[in-house]
Amino acid sequence: MNILKINILSILTLTILVSCSGEKEPDLASSAQDTKYVEYIFCDLGPDYTNEGFMAMIQEWNALQDSLETPVEISAGLAPRMENDLYDFLWAIAWDSEEVRDKAWSEWVAGPGEGWTEQVAPIVSCGASTNGVEGVYAFNAYLPWINEVADPTPERGVASYNFCTYTDDFSEGDLVTQAQQTGQFIDSLNSDYGANSSYWLALLVPTFDTPIEGSSTGEYDYALRGYWDSEEVRQEAIAFVQTLPAPSGPQPECSGDENFVFDVYEFRNTDT
Repeated sequence: MNILKINILSILTLTILVSCSGEKEPDLASSAQDTKYVEYIFCDLGPDYTNEGFMAMIQEWNALQDSLETPVEISAGLAPRMENDLYDFLWAIAWDSEEVRDKAWSEWVAGPGEGWTEQVAPIVSCGASTNGVEGVYAFNAYLPWINEVADPTPERGVASYNFCTYTDDFSEGDLVTQAQQTGQFIDSLNSDYGANSSYWLALLVPTFDTPIEGSSTGEYDYALRGYWDSEEVRQEAIAFVQTLPAPSGPQPECSGDENFVFDVYEFRNTDT
């Protein structure tokens, strides 16, 4: 196996292999290289769903967004690998801030929201589409490191989520240290060995009380979201991590398995 093909950042993310330095580091907000306010909207597919009809609906939704004063900039659909009782897919939207989000939703609800919801109901239903509230779960997203060699929002990708809780020995400062050290390591691989890692890491802090009713995640303080550009890279990372020693030093308590892997499809991206 060519180690340069393996997404090392995903390996370190999945196994938390970087040991803590023990020094107090800045919090997530002050140390982040970029921040977003990210919403995941629960959606169900309707009786008349077809792939062609869905893609036509996305084109119409984009046209409506273009007509708004405060349009969505980045959005994607997340199709779960495993069936669940909460949703058929997640409609994700990344905002620059909660204030921008509130303004955009107000415009949508007062404008085309209700009519569009009724029109597309045979294809898809998202509770939030008429009120911006129902079935919406928002996170403050922190990017601890910027990957300078990869597109953060490719048209297709794979995302996984691990849900973690701080312990008496592992705090937010320790998480910041791990994330920063991981980014530095990936940068060195890219610059010194031409690894061209395509991985992106986001640390997501929920703005709601966990767990979501009906979810299997349990309570958690933050989620580690890993993003690959292909399933092949993800599988290579998983295979490689099995050859590595167990992590040392204090670690968070994390959960997450194949139930939290999603195929990601870009819906909209004007932030280029």
